[in-house]
Amino acid sequence: MNTITHEQYKSDILKLEARIGDSIFSSVYGIPRGGQYPAAMIAQDMGKRLIFNPSEINAETLIVDDLIDSGETFAKYQGLYPACFFAAVYSKKEIKGEKCFVGRYVESGWIIFPDESGCGIEENLRRTL
Repeated sequence: MNTITHEQYKSDILKLEARIGDSIFSSVYGIPRGGQYPAAMIAQDMGKRLIFNPSEINAETLIVDDLIDSGETFAKYQGLYPACFFAAVYSKKEIKGEKCFVGRYVESGWIIFPDESGCGIEENLRRTL
C-alpha cells in the first residue's frame, strides 16, 4: 500500500506539468473524480481554461486523470476523444504517444491519495460492519 502525502502529490503534479511542457492545448478536463484536482492545478499553473462538461472537450483539450491502473478509463477516453492530449499523475502501465504524458510510473499495489486518507478498504469494511 502506498500512501501519497499532499506534498508528494503536488510535487508529482508539477513533474507532470514539466513533462507536458509547451504542448498546444487550450483547455483542461479532469476525469471525474480523481482527475479533477490535478486538472484544476494544471489549468491554474499553465493558464488554461478548466472545463467540467464533457460536451466542451475538443481536439485542444488535455484530459487528466490521477492514476492509470488497469487502463480501462484511459482506453475509454482515448476511444471517445482520439484527437485529445492525455495526462495522468501516476501510471502502473507504460503509456506511449506524443500526446500522452505521465508524471510518475508506480509499481503495482494500492495507492491512497491525500483526500482518501481514512477511507480505504479497511475503513469501508468497518463502516459496512
